[in-house]
Amino acid sequence: MSFWSGERLAIELKHLLKDDFNPAQIDCASYRLRLGDQAFVTSDKSFNAAPGEPLVQSIGDPPSHIIKIPPGQFAFLLTQEIVKVPRSALALISMRAGQKFKGLINVSGFHVDPGWEGRLIFGVYNAGPSDIILHKGQELFLIVYADLDRPSQNVYKGSGNGRNGISSELIQGMTGQVFSPMLLQRKIEELNKNLQDANNKLKDLETQLRVQLITHTASFQSFEEKQRIYFFVTKGVAGFVAAIVVLFISSLSTDSGKRVAGEWIQSVINVTHKSSTTSLKNNGVDQAVSSSQVHISESKPPPPKQVTSSPASQ
Repeated sequence: MSFWSGERLAIELKHLLKDDFNPAQIDCASYRLRLGDQAFVTSDKSFNAAPGEPLVQSIGDPPSHIIKIPPGQFAFLLTQEIVKVPRSALALISMRAGQKFKGLINVSGFHVDPGWEGRLIFGVYNAGPSDIILHKGQELFLIVYADLDRPSQNVYKGSGNGRNGISSELIQGMTGQVFSPMLLQRKIEELNKNLQDANNKLKDLETQLRVQLITHTASFQSFEEKQRIYFFVTKGVAGFVAAIVVLFISSLSTDSGKRVAGEWIQSVINVTHKSSTTSLKNNGVDQAVSSSQVHISESKPPPPKQVTSSPASQ
């Protein structure tokens, strides 16, 4: 197998490409093919496409001569030239280096069979970080011819012969969502944002709970302080009353007077106990009743000693 030189390309391609041949497109031992008038580019379904947007783009004259291939998307690109490969040769195809360096990769076949005649369709993928902008007539592809050892009888006879455009059968499986690295990166960024928002809400909730806890703790401490003051006042009043009663009892000399004084002391204690119990229940603290009983019992004066009357006093 020998590859065709630039000089042989100038001779042979006049007959193979006919009106599409341009000697200025010979590049050493290859020929530069141009972008034709049709292209299909997959889209990111995460963004809303315009209603009725055609799947296959028609690339016309300016200003509609531009197409864009976003990062992570595939495209089918039609050549302007109708390529013909003789029975005695095989053609190899590729992307030009300038487009490869931008991230545009040829993912379709890399050769053209003997007997082929028609426009070529390049399947490409944008693996770069930026949009790739192309225009009609741009020299994007390379084709190289090489001789076989003899003219082959086993030539291409498929439906691609005579191709002049991008068919619906070709793009049938390419209209859905393309799960590209760029889409994955965007999904990760969305998840990180949602996680950050959730963390912020959690911190706000924690702050609110802390404030409520401090407020309730302060209220409870204030209630305890009021309860303690109430107990001290109750105990002081009970002690004061008891002291007066003791003084009163000590001034009595008869058993009847002592009995009356004892009954009066008991009634004072009962009234004080009932008042403290009712006040604490109104504050929702039943446990304070038993505590007040302890304090009141502690403040009771010892019962007066009975004085036995002497015969002389009687």
